[in-house]
Amino acid sequence: MPDRQADDIDPLWHAAPAEQVLRRFELDGLRGLDAGAVQRARARHGPNALPEAPPRPLWRTFARQFKSPLIYILFVAAVLAMALGTTGTPGSSSPWCWSTR
Repeated sequence: MPDRQADDIDPLWHAAPAEQVLRRFELDGLRGLDAGAVQRARARHGPNALPEAPPRPLWRTFARQFKSPLIYILFVAAVLAMALGTTGTPGSSSPWCWSTR
């Protein structure tokens, strides 16, 4: 049997029985890969790690909050409340706090 590369395998290898896949890649189902096979795989395919996304700047995170139309509705409501002098409860002297009376 010729030496098959990982790129030459059947595209539906994941649907094959486990024993067939182990034979195809010449693996031991109980021990897994030996150290030499791991080194060869890492040399060929690179480390088994996803690249890390660059950190998102704080200003961009802040600016994304303004994509939602709800924030504009809340701003308009706050401006109207301040302009009309609306308070938390009747009889409260400050528009910024709720009365506990």
